[in-house]
Amino acid sequence: MTREHAGKARWARGKAEDLHRQARELEQDRSGDWQAMARRRRGAARLRREADRFDSMAARWGDPKLTPAA
Repeated sequence: MTREHAGKARWARGKAEDLHRQARELEQDRSGDWQAMARRRRGAARLRREADRFDSMAARWGDPKLTPAA
């Protein structure tokens, strides 16, 4: 893993963690009617999918937290 890839992996991992945090916060909000809650639940699912995409980028670039041990 090159230094450039290590930086990209750290950035992608940080972005994924931030998106996961946002998804948790959205799901914890219980205000509004059932439609608002469903909208937030769908938004949280979208955020998690995007976080998974960033996790896969970090794994591809060699983030040691995401690559399996040899």
